[in-house]
Amino acid sequence: MFEYVDLLNAHYSGRIKLGTGYYKTEILDVLVKKNDKVVQYQRIDDLDDQIKYHGDWNHVCGLENTIWNRTLSYGSSGKYTRFEFDFRGSGFYLFGKQRFESRLSITVDGQLINGSLLPQTVPDKTENVMLKGLTNVNHHVSVGIVEGTYTLDAIGFLKRPR
Repeated sequence: MFEYVDLLNAHYSGRIKLGTGYYKTEILDVLVKKNDKVVQYQRIDDLDDQIKYHGDWNHVCGLENTIWNRTLSYGSSGKYTRFEFDFRGSGFYLFGKQRFESRLSITVDGQLINGSLLPQTVPDKTENVMLKGLTNVNHHVSVGIVEGTYTLDAIGFLKRPR
């Protein structure tokens, strides 16, 4: 029997992947427990129709498989460079390894949350911005690039379990 609780790499929480080599392997029993915290219920790719881009963006397809859906979107700072999306839930994650330095302005439902947010330096397929604690209703989010070049790989939507 093997048991594992990941306390050091919380950014991977909620993701389960089982893998084996080329040899005969049997997995007899897997138990996954639901926690009482916020969970990601959906993830959309950077090229999903739910995301509206404005300003100076470069969208690249057919990239390596270490990123979601093999696509990335790069936005360069400018007065109108931003992306917007709507969702229902209590928060969201922005995914993407930051290849360049940038600062973001995040507005939720018309209210400025942070005007100079520095995204975290993370590996591919990992959250670089996390916003939690919103009421579990419909929200409109606008993320502006105020400095540098920002890389978006995906967006994850959060909600509190019932």
